[in-house]
Amino acid sequence: MWVKFVILLSVFGAFDTTSSEMMMNYYESTGDFVNALEEAKSLYQNTGDFFYLRKMVLYAMRLGNVSDGIRWGFDYLDKEFDHDVFFLIVGKLKEGQDLSKFRDIIKKYSNLNDSLSFYEGYLYYVERDYEEALTYFERAKPYFSNLPVFVSSYLDLLLKLRKIDLLENYLNSINTDLPQLKFLRGLYYKLIGLNDSALLIFKGLYKEDFRDSGFLKVYMQSLDEAGKYEEADSVAEKLKKMMPFSWEIRKRVGLHYLNRGDYASALSEFLVASGLQEGDPDVHYYLSRTLYALGTIQDALKEIEKAVKLNPYSREYVYYRIFLLLSAGRSDEALRHIYITERNLGGESYLFYLKAEAFRRKEDKENAYRNYLKALELDSLNLKRYLDLLEYAKVANIDINFKEYLNRALSVARERIDSINVAYIAMELKEFEFAINIMEKMVEAGYEDPLLYNNLAYALCEVDKDLERALYLVEEALRAEGDDYHFLDTKAWILFKMGRIDESLMFIEEAIQKGGAEDPEVKIHYKLIKKAKGLSDE
Repeated sequence: MWVKFVILLSVFGAFDTTSSEMMMNYYESTGDFVNALEEAKSLYQNTGDFFYLRKMVLYAMRLGNVSDGIRWGFDYLDKEFDHDVFFLIVGKLKEGQDLSKFRDIIKKYSNLNDSLSFYEGYLYYVERDYEEALTYFERAKPYFSNLPVFVSSYLDLLLKLRKIDLLENYLNSINTDLPQLKFLRGLYYKLIGLNDSALLIFKGLYKEDFRDSGFLKVYMQSLDEAGKYEEADSVAEKLKKMMPFSWEIRKRVGLHYLNRGDYASALSEFLVASGLQEGDPDVHYYLSRTLYALGTIQDALKEIEKAVKLNPYSREYVYYRIFLLLSAGRSDEALRHIYITERNLGGESYLFYLKAEAFRRKEDKENAYRNYLKALELDSLNLKRYLDLLEYAKVANIDINFKEYLNRALSVARERIDSINVAYIAMELKEFEFAINIMEKMVEAGYEDPLLYNNLAYALCEVDKDLERALYLVEEALRAEGDDYHFLDTKAWILFKMGRIDESLMFIEEAIQKGGAEDPEVKIHYKLIKKAKGLSDE
């Protein structure tokens, strides 16, 4: 009997793993991580099973007990590798913290297995040692083609290292059915400027009904940038249905309508966003832009003042307030804010541009020109700064070397449309040969645009060069847009130069009928054509 008593005592006195684990799971399911952690600690102490040590790490992190979570996480990883524990620790380590101990723990795994070298590389990635990180990522790449955290980190790493060819090749190699990876692929196509490829992927995901708010926001923005506003409308409505009470979503949808030019809908969305989240400076900023577009400058100024009050260090808000003051004709007040901003935030190119605009409105030619020049000096790779300076020098009759600045402007033109804009400002400056050279290259490259054809035709006409070809080009433009009075005027002027006065008169009169009656250039051409025809100028 004594022996049996000892056995029964041993059975009832033993640690009950099953019931303790059940309680741990129950507490976890109810969100009671304090008691779940106590059960996990007890289970680990009594069994030594690493599974419970892992649970201790997870619960400690959920409770915000970071120091214990990291300490236990290091103990766990020292004995057994786990993806989730690794990223929990990485996410909690403070920026700039010494990772040498962590790296020593992880290194033994990467030495054993190439696939695990990703994690050692990720530590270098966190420390911004991107070249070193890339070595480890390359070793791990064959093993992680469908792991989102690897794919996103590797893509970001290549982007940071500006290895665009490698990045594009990797994007082209991704073959997956995972919506998250498809989204990543499209996102990085967009980031490297391959917008058509990105839109194609986004469109496919949208058809698959991928309901991720982050994806939908990017897709809506991409459609806006491509000018596909009607398609973006449906995305905006889906976002609103998914998250009707999210101020951030309503703000994004409002921005879509603002970009679209639907200012009434934009105003409605921003007002809803403002009601859902008071004190967001962005909402007041976008409200200000919307009200300006609706023509209520004083109300726009009130909203931008709220935005600046909430975030006085935002250059975007401060600059927009100055812009509104200039638009309202309050140049002296704008200048006062410019000087305050220069003192508090420092001077930069756009601030000097605003200062130039303020002096221009005050008809202070010397200070206006000096500040346009300063804006250009501080941002010499910005095409708009060249165009601003050239335009002002022309209207203010300032003697500068236009050819030199046109060549410099052309050297910083990155896109085709940039080069065309340089050609058009050259035409304004009567530098027709310079403009012709640029536009001929555009036509040779296969760029089809009625405005380009018309302007090239007009430039050729102005220098009396190849008038037959000029006539052909303007007729191509008119086939696309037959009612544009600018094109009709160009054709009339070419015919005039060719001596075909009767035809010239017919087209100049059509140009006048279709909107050109008050255009100064059309008036001059009409006067000269009538004179050549022997008609009165009445």
